[in-house]
Amino acid sequence: MAADRGSSDNGLEPKVNAAPVGEIGDLSEKDESGEIGGGATEEEIGPLLTNIPFLKLWLAQILSATGDWLGLVAITALAARVGGQAEGVAIGLVLSARIAPGFIMGPLAGVFADRWDRRRLLVGGDVGRALVLLTLPFVDTVLGLVLASLVLE
Repeated sequence: MAADRGSSDNGLEPKVNAAPVGEIGDLSEKDESGEIGGGATEEEIGPLLTNIPFLKLWLAQILSATGDWLGLVAITALAARVGGQAEGVAIGLVLSARIAPGFIMGPLAGVFADRWDRRRLLVGGDVGRALVLLTLPFVDTVLGLVLASLVLE
């Protein structure tokens, strides 16, 4: 017996209240309930922005994420320049070197990271990545970029 695919009254399928395409609007606009964009009200957002430790953490994460992405763009552009005729190979090697440490060292590093002070670990990691990024303009070989990519991750 074939199941009726047109009906979803069996209670097993999630019901989504999505606006039709083109009717979503600006996320900064308030709706009739006073909610902004993703459902947070001004009363809920206000305390977050006045909580100084949270604001410091949030701004530090924005700065760190921006640096990570700029570093990725910079090292990719350098790989294309240094790679010469084999720029595709150079970019592939550098990007592979950015991915590999997470797979290989991630589980082992997680064990040690749980035992160390998180704040010092995060700050030390960010400072170390910044120092490696400062040396990138002086790297002129694909091997140097691959090593820098391994250290960055």
